[in-house]
Amino acid sequence: MLSRTRFWLAACCCLAFLPGLPAQAQETLPDSLREAVGKAERILVGVPESAVDLGGGKPFLIVVERALRGTGARGSRARLLTSPDAKQNTRLAENTLYAFLLVKGPGGKGWALAEGGQIEVDKGRARWLEPGKDPFEFSTRQLEELIDADVQAAGFPKATRPTPEGRWLLVFSERGGDLPGWLIELTPADGKTTVKLLESTLESASLKSGTFDGSVLKLVFEVPGAEFQFEGRWDDGRLRGVLTSTIGAVAPAWLIPTEVDNLATFRETRPGQGQDELKEALESPQPLPELLRFVRRRSTLPLALDAYQSLLPLAVNGIESAEKLKTIIEAYEATAGSWGAPLRSRAQVEAVLNLAHSSQFGELGLELAERTVANLTPQSPPGWRLVAQRSRGQLLLALGKTDEGIACLKQVHDEFPLDAESIWALAQHAQQNERLDESLELLGELVVWPGLEAGLLGITARRELAAGGKPPPQLVPSKLVEKTWKVLKKDPKELPAWLDDLFEKKVRALGGEALPRSGNGNRVVLAELFTGAQCAPCVAADLSLGAAQGAFDRSQLIVLRYHQHTPGPDPLASPDTIQRFEQYSGSGTPSLFLNGRPLEGVGGSTLLVPDVVRRVKAQIQAQLDTHSDYSLRLAARVRDPRGLIELEAEAQGAERFPAQVRLHLALAEQRIAMPARNGIRVHEMVVRLCPGEVAGIKPEGGKLKFSGGVDLSGQRQRVASYLEFVEKESMETFDHKPIDMTRLVFVGWLQRTDTGEIMQAAAIPLEGELDAPAESGSK
Repeated sequence: MLSRTRFWLAACCCLAFLPGLPAQAQETLPDSLREAVGKAERILVGVPESAVDLGGGKPFLIVVERALRGTGARGSRARLLTSPDAKQNTRLAENTLYAFLLVKGPGGKGWALAEGGQIEVDKGRARWLEPGKDPFEFSTRQLEELIDADVQAAGFPKATRPTPEGRWLLVFSERGGDLPGWLIELTPADGKTTVKLLESTLESASLKSGTFDGSVLKLVFEVPGAEFQFEGRWDDGRLRGVLTSTIGAVAPAWLIPTEVDNLATFRETRPGQGQDELKEALESPQPLPELLRFVRRRSTLPLALDAYQSLLPLAVNGIESAEKLKTIIEAYEATAGSWGAPLRSRAQVEAVLNLAHSSQFGELGLELAERTVANLTPQSPPGWRLVAQRSRGQLLLALGKTDEGIACLKQVHDEFPLDAESIWALAQHAQQNERLDESLELLGELVVWPGLEAGLLGITARRELAAGGKPPPQLVPSKLVEKTWKVLKKDPKELPAWLDDLFEKKVRALGGEALPRSGNGNRVVLAELFTGAQCAPCVAADLSLGAAQGAFDRSQLIVLRYHQHTPGPDPLASPDTIQRFEQYSGSGTPSLFLNGRPLEGVGGSTLLVPDVVRRVKAQIQAQLDTHSDYSLRLAARVRDPRGLIELEAEAQGAERFPAQVRLHLALAEQRIAMPARNGIRVHEMVVRLCPGEVAGIKPEGGKLKFSGGVDLSGQRQRVASYLEFVEKESMETFDHKPIDMTRLVFVGWLQRTDTGEIMQAAAIPLEGELDAPAESGSK
């Protein structure tokens, strides 16, 4: 049995790795062979367990060596049927390797030999055994190329058409699946081709623009919060290219001709062609050679790009020759580039990322990093430039070019202030050179930005964490901050406040500068964020608004944060904040409304903050340039420092305000220092209560005004009782319950009940000083 196994493995290795000398050009392959291979639904390479001499529809067993189409684990046994329609017995020799061309058995059960002939394999050669004819010999490489020829997306129709006119389904690849996105129609008219969007699987999608010049198709689709751009080329009846988006997505995409008029049968993601084969390669005992074989055979498939992403780290760690590794990287670039330039750039970035920490391939990595940086365009995702530039700095350091490396990493930090790896490298260098104040601030950044320390430890201490242990203290930024603070002989009690101040400074710095108003714009933008202290996706929205507050003053932007018990209890929530969210029919956090209109796509981690800041600022800037006929007069005074305040508000700009307009009021706490579980250290403009009515004050006699006093002592007790109730109901005790309510801002705004539009807003700080309560709930 051992000798037979060795024989099978040796023969199979010939099939897998020897190209063979092509005795026949591929175009001379018999039509019968092409037809048989084309009809085969599954192709297995294997050896019969014993000699076969059977009539039609009879079972026999083989030992599988490889699957060339479909699945089949090496060493497994497969039960096959001889062709049910065979006119003569099927004869298979013992100890002989065959490529079995299979179709579904009778009734769709099992697998049967396809009618027409068999393929015998031996030492890099293949023989087509067609009944009644002489054997036809050709190379196993030709066999593989024939099997792989004209591969189509699984489950979709053939992706070619003689002319571009007609209906097409735009499909893109993501995480191993094929996602149908848009149904379009190309129609020639007056010497041009018009593009029409018929339907999309994405909600509220529209076609912003579409052009086709006979060779290049360009499409721009809009969905709430994002834009998708497709650019593809017409080539021999095919349209394929790259799909990019304003949210950073880059994916291979292609168009499939269709006659359907809706997407009712194309709503679900479908497995990508070759998915089972790729899974088998990844799970094999030696995945590197299997993945290399997959990308060679399946280079035209989108999944080849997924395979390269898994292959690269294995190649960096498993190949000793820089030349061989360079060849693999170049093949990846070429495969990705066949779809379009953006995917070629992504391939380069991924290769650089895998080489960034390699001492063995430092020169190759640096060469590739510098080429990648030079090839990136302003349209490339910012994250690609970050990876390429940071990797260049890391490789320069690894190669002993310290000054160049540090200069490069400082440039990265200036441009990408939230990149943990560059901050860490700069902090280490400053500490090694005894620049402790500089090192302290850099390490502090890693501590105060939510999630950065944990993300960094996932890289620097991955072995310890993977083994279930703790990272060593010299790798933990928070431990190093405490140590450095002590070395600098600073008071340990002052460290939390210093970190809070650093947090606020860094958040504000992300905002940049705002453009001045244009024309007669006088609108004040009210940003209402519904967030949660335990809400991890709320981090991006919260930090982005904090950054925007650094760019715009209160005459331009007012931010209100309404805390919610999502996903868990929140000590900054109150009955009024919950009720305000209900007015917007809110369902999840974060939810952001700018002047009453929702802004989608603001959730995420700290790393997404720069992108969210850009989008939020653009929306705010656009509304600042609009004019409002309305204004608000506000007054807020301390009547008794022990907690009594007096409030006045009046809407101006109309003789009679319509019944659909409401005057809304809120008291917000300017600043609360509280380390939330999602990493936010300082919370600004947190709504505590809504004087008057949370639903808004109705016009009386066409006037909108409010005048009244607020007893903060009573309000503090009301919130404290509410939080005690929440603790009891949730069976969770809050670490902090800050309910001082001493630094308050009075905010007013006018909002329509029919459209939700906020017509104008204003805010003023409380005039006078309030005494701190005798017993603070903060800790």
